[in-house]
Amino acid sequence: MAFLRRRIGTGRLSRARRPIGGVVAGVAILLGVPVFCAVGVRYLCGDAFPALDALFGLQPFRLLLILPGGVLCLLLRRRGPWFFLWAAGVCEIVLAVEAYRGIPLGAGSRKVPDDTSVLRVLTQNVNQEAPGPWAAWVRENKPDVACFQEVYTENLDAWKSEARAAGYSTHFQLLRKDAGMGTLIWCRWPLEACPPVEVWSRGGRRRWFAHARTEWNGARLDIFSIHLESAPRDAGIGAFLGSWRLRRDQAATVTRIVAECPSLVVVAGDINATPTDRSIRPLRAQLEDAWIMGGRGLGATWPAGSPVLRIDTVWCRGFAGAANGRVVKTAFSDHDGVAIHLLARASPSGGAP
Repeated sequence: MAFLRRRIGTGRLSRARRPIGGVVAGVAILLGVPVFCAVGVRYLCGDAFPALDALFGLQPFRLLLILPGGVLCLLLRRRGPWFFLWAAGVCEIVLAVEAYRGIPLGAGSRKVPDDTSVLRVLTQNVNQEAPGPWAAWVRENKPDVACFQEVYTENLDAWKSEARAAGYSTHFQLLRKDAGMGTLIWCRWPLEACPPVEVWSRGGRRRWFAHARTEWNGARLDIFSIHLESAPRDAGIGAFLGSWRLRRDQAATVTRIVAECPSLVVVAGDINATPTDRSIRPLRAQLEDAWIMGGRGLGATWPAGSPVLRIDTVWCRGFAGAANGRVVKTAFSDHDGVAIHLLARASPSGGAP
């Protein structure tokens, strides 16, 4: 027994855990700080630290953290207190689950049954450009609903003229009184204008999003074209954090109005936040992300050309699913667009109007 105790004491029979020290401790701290901030602080503290969420809420950043999180777990498995190993393991599991839930796995290529009614939706931030390129895309691809953001008021007559020529009805809503642009809805069927979604914007100003309704597949369909707050490009850290809080409050307001809609809902637009950002949690709780149901890959849309962030989104409620999601590449805006097919639930009425 004395022999066994000596052997165990030296770690030859037991997998004794040696304390962290030196270079290993430095590596563990370097890996651990961002992982614990991205998961632990973010989930435990909620919205208390918007600066952390503005950085650690970015989807690509959270995906990249999976690798150092795994290395940290392996490192702590051999050295260091068990508590830190368990904490690192929980963080790694959270990041892995987020990745699994945030990236569709081949759903975009699934076959749509022939007898399923499909609502074809496009969303595109047009960066105040003239309608020509997107009108051509609409004529070729024939979406049922198209939601545009940053439609310049000086081009509004041209946008409406192109819509009429393509057989679409329109509804426009000015974004802010001082913005000179707004959100626009094109629809293949007659639109009934609804009161706009009214939210607070920076500087204590009012901001509005377009809201209209139509009939589709025997049911009422409410359509929202939204453009959540963005940080001014030349602004400091204060304005950057302020825009995060405004997006959170704007998303909550949109969610409250959507909750009052009795039937089908489509909310599409430029949300200026990736899917893992806490500022859009109200939307995630109320609506389904169509890209998760029917897209493929990350679906990044910004900046156009070499996109890394998915900040243009189609949300929906009341649909059976989605398919054929794709990013619409463009050379005429700083955003790529998103096109996707929303699938109707089985209904005795059947058929689209």
